[in-house]
Amino acid sequence: MQTGPNPSDLVSFVQEHYATKLHHLPGEIGNCKKVLQLGPALNTDLNKVGLALTRYCESKDKELIEYEYQYLTYLKENGYPVISLHSNVFEITAPGGKVHYGMLMDYVENATFIEAKTPSSLSLMLFSALLNIKTYPQEAWLALREAELCAKIRDQLQIPSAFQLLRQRAAVLYEKFSLLIEKLEADKLAIADLQILITPNGELTIIDPLDIVNFNPEEKTAVSLFQPKKKSGEDFISFLLQTKNWLERARSLCKSMIQAQSPAALEEFLHLRTNGLYFSQSDPKGKSRIAQLRSTMQPVSPPQEQTPKNTFALK
Repeated sequence: MQTGPNPSDLVSFVQEHYATKLHHLPGEIGNCKKVLQLGPALNTDLNKVGLALTRYCESKDKELIEYEYQYLTYLKENGYPVISLHSNVFEITAPGGKVHYGMLMDYVENATFIEAKTPSSLSLMLFSALLNIKTYPQEAWLALREAELCAKIRDQLQIPSAFQLLRQRAAVLYEKFSLLIEKLEADKLAIADLQILITPNGELTIIDPLDIVNFNPEEKTAVSLFQPKKKSGEDFISFLLQTKNWLERARSLCKSMIQAQSPAALEEFLHLRTNGLYFSQSDPKGKSRIAQLRSTMQPVSPPQEQTPKNTFALK
C-alpha cells in the first residue's frame, strides 16, 4: 500500500486519479451525492479521508454541496461536533468531460448512521451503535430484520462485560447529546435534517446538514441563516420540532442504559416503533414507512450478499 499525499496535495491527487481509479466505483450512494473512502480506492493509507461528490452535474448540484460546505464550516467554527473538512468545493472531471463537484472530509470508520427524522428506529440503532452491531440505515431493512437484530442485541446484553461496556459508552454519548441539546438551545438554532454518526465508544459527529436556522419552538418560527428569504412552512416547523424531540428521546434512552442494573431493565426498548416518519407530515392518517412496508404483500428484500457498510448520511 502506498503512502497518501500531503493534505495540501489531496485535491490535485483526487482530480488526477478520479477518471481512472474512482469514477467506476459505486461508493456509498444517496439521492444527490456519493462518498468514496480514498484509502481502498487508491490503494493508499488514506482510510480516514473521504470524497463526497455530486452524482449529477447540474448547477443545483453545485449549489447543494456549496451550501453544505458553508453549513459544516459554520457549525465547526461555532463549536459543534461536525465532520472535519479537508478542502473547499472543487471540480472533478469524469470520463466524457462532465464536471462533478466534490469536497474532502473525514471518513469515520465503524460508525452507525442515524437520522434524527426517523424516531421509529432510534432505540435499535443506538443499541446497535454502542454494541458495535452492524446495521443498514434504512427503515425497510430494519423492519424486515427487526427480530434478528433484537436477538443479536439481547445476546450481547447477556454477556456481563458487554452489558457493562454498553453502560459506560452510553454515559459518554449521554454527555454528547446533552452538550448538543444545550448548545442548540443557547444559540437558538436548529439543524434541518439532522444526521449523525455514532461510533461504538459513544462519540457523536454531525454530517450532511440541509440547513441551519434560527429556531423559536414556542412561537414556531424558523429563519435560515444562509437563505433568510426561504419560507418555512408548517411541515418544516413540525420537522424541526420532531428533531428536537428526537434528541431528547435519544438522551433519555442513554440515561436508561446508564441506570439499568440488568438486561431485563432495557427490554422495553427492544422493538421498532411503527409511528415513524410519515410520508405526508400534514396528513394525520398517513402511514409510516414501516407500517406501509409491513402491510405490503411483497416487501422489498434487503441486500443479500453484501456486508453492511458504515456510511456518511447522503441526500
